[in-house]
Amino acid sequence: MYGQTEATARIAYVPYERLREKIGAIGIPIPAGRLSLAHREDSDAQELIYNGPNVMMGYADSAEDLATGDQLHGKLATGDLATADSEGFFISPDG
Repeated sequence: MYGQTEATARIAYVPYERLREKIGAIGIPIPAGRLSLAHREDSDAQELIYNGPNVMMGYADSAEDLATGDQLHGKLATGDLATADSEGFFISPDG
């Protein structure tokens, strides 16, 4: 499983029947989610992007911020680097 707090924890998983061959993989997106890669301006690396209904609305520093509505629109730039294999499994450079 791979996740971040901003997406209610879970973003991706590796199906149990694929665990042995996909050790270290981030996995595939959860149902109703989508993963993609975006080029970073500062390098040739690609950043993992998650889209889904479980992405938080944004950050709040004050009570007034809570009234601003959905700032992220279901899109979370994770800040993590990744690649994807030919089967659509996302992989960390360290994995």
